[in-house]
Amino acid sequence: MLLEDRDDQLIITDKDGNIDTKPKTDYFMLKYNDYEGDRIYYQFNKDSYIQETFNDGIFNATYKNERMQIREADKIAFCINFHKYQKEAEPEIRLKPFEDLFKKNYTDTIQLNVLKDFLKDYSHRLEFFEDGIEIDKRFFVNKQGQANVKVKGVYHFLCIVARGYLSSFNYKTKIGNVKINSKSLEIIAKVFFLLNPNLEDSVFTSQLDKDVLEELKRDPKNDMDLKKKKNHKDKEYGHGI
Repeated sequence: MLLEDRDDQLIITDKDGNIDTKPKTDYFMLKYNDYEGDRIYYQFNKDSYIQETFNDGIFNATYKNERMQIREADKIAFCINFHKYQKEAEPEIRLKPFEDLFKKNYTDTIQLNVLKDFLKDYSHRLEFFEDGIEIDKRFFVNKQGQANVKVKGVYHFLCIVARGYLSSFNYKTKIGNVKINSKSLEIIAKVFFLLNPNLEDSVFTSQLDKDVLEELKRDPKNDMDLKKKKNHKDKEYGHGI
């Protein structure tokens, strides 16, 4: 329950009656003004709604019968407030902030699924994390497309540039076509390169610690996966500075 609304914080009581403070954000304003601290639930229309989980600020969202989790609490609060108070606007206008937020998060999920699909033949050598892809526990390509190499347990910058035709394309989903961006394809290209790096490439090898280079020379996976890599003839992978 909201006790006091200050300039930069909210004074509240929790369910046990203890006094606490929360930052004065759109999310906490909505939660304690409109829902008295309970989980937020809001229905935009018959097939679009959100339900807060038991964790503050994490929402299960549904749009056109597609479901996903959204963790952008202040943006969810804005969507609710916009829909609730823009009563004179057309239904599609009132829904648009939530529609845009859902599609953005859905697109990010689709991008990850596309990465996994492109790289499924190498799943035994890859590990997917929220911030990127690890290759053979030796290399890492983050979600910005930056490559790194692990030296004595610490990842260091590695300059490689994917070459070839990396234009974006559309990917059909249940809520419509989603554009797969060139950044996702750049990540795929760099992962392919690091799965089977060219050890005769002095620009690439000059960036490697000597122990890492020796490990790569002894690693039989490079030869084993060479035929798989050749199946992706529509792209060319290389390095650059």
